[in-house]
Amino acid sequence: MRILIDINHPAHVHYFRNFSRIMEEKGHEIFFVSRNKEMAHRLLDLYGFTYLDRGKGKNGRFGKIYYLIYANLKLLSIARKIKPDLFLNFLHPYPSQVARLLGRTSLVFSDTEHAKLHHRLTLPFATKIFTPSCYRISLGKKQVRFASYMELAYLHPNYFTPNPDVLKLLKLEAGEKFVLLRFVS
Repeated sequence: MRILIDINHPAHVHYFRNFSRIMEEKGHEIFFVSRNKEMAHRLLDLYGFTYLDRGKGKNGRFGKIYYLIYANLKLLSIARKIKPDLFLNFLHPYPSQVARLLGRTSLVFSDTEHAKLHHRLTLPFATKIFTPSCYRISLGKKQVRFASYMELAYLHPNYFTPNPDVLKLLKLEAGEKFVLLRFVS
């Protein structure tokens, strides 16, 4: 099977990296297409994945409309060359819209209930949308709930071992309570 994985945000690299390796080991071909956002390309490079760049995106209402058209055309061009059987993405419309146009399966993942515009632009074209069971809203008959969290895709003990040296860098003791805060923009 030929699988196209669309990366729209750096976190998506983590969500799909173990899956892609497992599928490659089983003989499937994986193709990453990535938006150049924040550290997405750096992470793909770090993990040794090859990928096709679909641009940076645009700001503002007209910029976003322009980028929707651009990204669909870019992804359509890429898909016609690599001929994927399956499109995977994390709640962004481009891969699902192109998959529908080409008559292919589009599997979408989401854990963001407030992304209403993305829901409207993606759900009509997706084959299935997978959400954690704690997802509070219903997305209709295409929704499949799973008893886990997206972060377990890369934090599961089969794939992640904490590095205790990090505590030394932070001048913390094992067992000491601490909080991590992530700020965006």
